[in-house]
Amino acid sequence: MIRKARLQDAEQVSKLMLQDLSNPHLNIPGMMIQKFVEHAQLENLKKEYYNPDLLAFVYEEKSKVLAFIVGYLKKNNTVYLDYVSGNSKDIKKALLNRFEEECKKLDVKEIMADTYKFLENKLVYEESGFSFVRSERRILGLEVLWYSKKLG
Repeated sequence: MIRKARLQDAEQVSKLMLQDLSNPHLNIPGMMIQKFVEHAQLENLKKEYYNPDLLAFVYEEKSKVLAFIVGYLKKNNTVYLDYVSGNSKDIKKALLNRFEEECKKLDVKEIMADTYKFLENKLVYEESGFSFVRSERRILGLEVLWYSKKLG
């Protein structure tokens, strides 16, 4: 079942994030992983639930959060998709569909997302109708890919 994320989910979401970060892709620099680990700490995640621009959903089975999606409302009716977690493309796509439905209700015109070419989310975005916008070199030559999906 997919539903809106609640403050009570923060502990399970933190554990999922830390689990993801415990086995990072080899191309992601350790200093970036460390920043993500710091953000994933329960105390820091709890603060995010009070952000009025937060748009987040969880996928749960038997009261256990197994995956989640998080984004933030930005200016010009745009949402920045920050994190999509899940152990299968199907779950990620289902979360993305629910996220998109909510964006349409909020009159969002565009969803922006970034990823790396070696991560599964690249395929998830492409298979979900996102268009490649640009690439950008970051730390140690790591290439970030930006995607966009225009809504209604």
